[in-house]
Amino acid sequence: MRASLVTVALSAVALMMVACGPGLNAPKLSDGSKIGIYVVQDRNLPMDAEAEKLAQRTQMSEFFETDLNSLLTKYGYEVFPIASAEEFNPAPNKFLLSVRVLSYNAGSKGARVAGALMGGFAGNAVSRAGAANLAAEFSLKGEQGKVAGTDVNISSTDYKWQNLCRQVNMAIIKGTSKSLQKLYK
Repeated sequence: MRASLVTVALSAVALMMVACGPGLNAPKLSDGSKIGIYVVQDRNLPMDAEAEKLAQRTQMSEFFETDLNSLLTKYGYEVFPIASAEEFNPAPNKFLLSVRVLSYNAGSKGARVAGALMGGFAGNAVSRAGAANLAAEFSLKGEQGKVAGTDVNISSTDYKWQNLCRQVNMAIIKGTSKSLQKLYK
């Protein structure tokens, strides 16, 4: 019985690995070095926003940038934060990742809490009405030009805005890694 449970568990893991593909890890280079990602981020701060909204956007942007850089490192990339795209010099195994925040709405924490307390269909509707939203676009360029890029727009009824930033960062890393894995086949 014990051996069959282990066999089933290993089979399930193997199936997940095949179904999910290579994952989010950076492609392996033949010489053992890492792919360099030069990251330039545009917070796109609205100049006409009230002080509280500007403070929220700045706080979110600081976390968003730090989290993206640490996740890229975690998944096997060598990360170089830069202030502008002009600082990037194309070279073999070096890429420029440009990330721009398009919009951010912190949502209503009160509505999300009320929705959770209400439950059911009405609670879901109230939670969605108070959802936080973060939209960003990214572009990945290398020596040969653009490799990947798209817009990412995610809403979350989670009460932690940090989780929303993480979801968007994971979508950016997934797009980056999948494109680079195709390039380095």
